[in-house]
Amino acid sequence: MGALDSFYDEESECPKCNAKIKNDWQTKDLYSLMEHWRKGDWVQYRKLEAIPEDERKRKYGDLEFAPSLQTSKEYLSDAPLLFNGKVPVHTSCRNCNAWLEAYAKVLDGRFVGVVEAEANAKPKEFVLIKLETNAETLRQEFQRKLSKVQATCKHKETKWMLMEWAPGHFYGRGLVCLRCEKIIKTRGLPETKSRPKLRGPPAEVLIRRSRNKRLKGPVRRSSRTKAARDMVFFRQAFSPTGTTSDELRRELKKGRAQDRKREQTLERRYS
Repeated sequence: MGALDSFYDEESECPKCNAKIKNDWQTKDLYSLMEHWRKGDWVQYRKLEAIPEDERKRKYGDLEFAPSLQTSKEYLSDAPLLFNGKVPVHTSCRNCNAWLEAYAKVLDGRFVGVVEAEANAKPKEFVLIKLETNAETLRQEFQRKLSKVQATCKHKETKWMLMEWAPGHFYGRGLVCLRCEKIIKTRGLPETKSRPKLRGPPAEVLIRRSRNKRLKGPVRRSSRTKAARDMVFFRQAFSPTGTTSDELRRELKKGRAQDRKREQTLERRYS
């Protein structure tokens, strides 16, 4: 028996006798470092660490060739060995003694299960799965990679930065990691007359009424159909306001100047 990597899937079955496969599915197509993975595990090798001497003696006593290293919880890399693909695996059924060939399926870097098991078949070939690439899948892949980096980051270098909900509109400060850009802590800006503190939900709340359950508390706006709501909002947006274009231009210019002045004041205060 060689030093092979293993996958465990207790829900896998023998295609010949339908018995559950409790033993491991082994593979030679990776680096063969005697690593094992279960369903949901991140497919990457873990680092080795020395076994403490007292723990080593407690486990193995005076055994001459007792192991001195053990696997840690830290991975060798933030990236998996395989993002999307199928790794050839094999095992034998302990119920009918049939030799089984199958695939260990990996999606988004995690082992999801053993698939396409066959009895007394030829060894399978390594398969890479190419997923459809579009804007949504790219965003999901970026978010998945970023969350993995943020989960393993030590956040050693941080800096307090101004946070804004729109360009030039600051609502607080955040302690941001300079390596993974995770927001660790947040603090609100001091309340002023020109920047009151936000309290509660927005003024307009749409509430859907239930047929069998009465709603408690005041209802700020009764539910309407989507078409009716859209028409009401359209009329509100394009109804005349009595303000000329010159007056609106002057007000916008004045507002931008005030925002620019407040931004400079905040930068001097918190930089």
